[in-house]
Amino acid sequence: MMTKRTDRPKRPHSNNGNGLVESPELVRALVRSAGTGVYIVQDGKFVYVNPLFEEMTGYSAKELMGKHSLELVYPEDKNAVREAAIESLKGGSPHPYEYRFLKKNGEAMWILERVTSMDYGGKRAAVGSFMDITMRKRAEQKLVHQSIVLRALKAIDLLVAEEMDKDVVIDRVCNLLVQAGNYANVWVVLVDGEKHFVSLAYSVRMREMPRLIQNMKQGRYPRCIRDVLEGQKKYNIYHDLSRLPDEHPFLMTENSQAAFVTRLETAGHTHGVMGISISELAATDEDEWLLLQEVAADVSYMLSRIEAEQLRKESEQQMTYMALHDALTGLPNRTLLSDRLNVAVAQASRNSHKIAVMMLDLDRFKNVNDSLGHSIGDELLKAVAQRLGDILRRSDTVARMGGDEFIILLPQVNQTEYAARVARKLLNSFKKPFVVEGHELRMTTSIGVALYPEAGEDAESLLRHADTAMYRAKERGRDRYCVWISEQNEWQCGS
Repeated sequence: MMTKRTDRPKRPHSNNGNGLVESPELVRALVRSAGTGVYIVQDGKFVYVNPLFEEMTGYSAKELMGKHSLELVYPEDKNAVREAAIESLKGGSPHPYEYRFLKKNGEAMWILERVTSMDYGGKRAAVGSFMDITMRKRAEQKLVHQSIVLRALKAIDLLVAEEMDKDVVIDRVCNLLVQAGNYANVWVVLVDGEKHFVSLAYSVRMREMPRLIQNMKQGRYPRCIRDVLEGQKKYNIYHDLSRLPDEHPFLMTENSQAAFVTRLETAGHTHGVMGISISELAATDEDEWLLLQEVAADVSYMLSRIEAEQLRKESEQQMTYMALHDALTGLPNRTLLSDRLNVAVAQASRNSHKIAVMMLDLDRFKNVNDSLGHSIGDELLKAVAQRLGDILRRSDTVARMGGDEFIILLPQVNQTEYAARVARKLLNSFKKPFVVEGHELRMTTSIGVALYPEAGEDAESLLRHADTAMYRAKERGRDRYCVWISEQNEWQCGS
């Protein structure tokens, strides 16, 4: 006979003593309100996920069942997650740890996770609580990123104090910013006052680089540069490069997801264009664009400082040059010649060798000025200066003393005959006529030569005796040279 089974009465929901009734519905509601996803893993594979876990990850429970949990961990974080989970399970008290989880749509989500051990279906299992902390991590990373970039800007300021070569500084700026931020590439195109291409610096080489540079030299800038260099807008923001046609080689570098391109200018003066390609699309919010504008302003100020310093140095150099050179011919003047002559005398004294000082005066130069005018005379003097410079060694000095007088310093002469040979060479060079503004001018010169130490052991004596020898050459009929030998009216002359 069969005995009829009596059904057990339904167990009422238990009370925890605090007035709360424990029920599956209540537990689910509490877990959901805490914003926590829950999962259970056995043998490394999912056997349970709660609805919030599904909602957070984009996966359905059906898709997750039997999938190995580490498959969904960001590749670079897998080892750390495995070690942290094992440590938590060994210790009995779960310690939270952070890692990146790959959602179904491919995005990386930052997770704060706790794992503990329990029995599930008669087997040991790991239970994890799963909280999305992506927004918090982004905020932390943003603060760190901004701090690093601002430190890079300080380093740039220090760099300008140490190095004033614009190209060197810009190249290091590009590399500093890439190292400091989440940037795939930083590049700067410098232009001159007419917006003509000057140079390009970059941290990552772009494809078709030679063609790009050649095009820019010819005034054909890529669109992303042209838009800010010639347009009304100072900068452009490219929020998602995947949507751009492949016409921006400066933007489409490897790992670039977004970009910022801005004109570099100070007080209306354009220095060039800077582009920053960003490798993480999630980092491109309003704060990032404001930070990049600050970066651009700092780089622009840096360039203006370098240019101002270069102008100051160029001005100083120009003033120094003008003080030491003849305004008409560009040759050294009396001041620079005196300095070089004193140095040559000191070296000759130490090394026991000769030096030669030659004074040249153009014969009948006054006739040119009187008949053709001073402008023709000035052009003739410039042509004479050029010819003298072409004949002599680079170590020799040709100076203009004023009027039609020139001084030549030969700082190292082995014997008197060498000076005489140079003098003859100079005389022969005048046999070829000078063509000045259509006029063919046939000129001669008279040359006086004084040798150290015979004609004196100081600059003043050498110049005085060279002048005396030059007038002796004129007395002998011009178009010749005379070498001063002694105070006893001794000369060595030739033509």
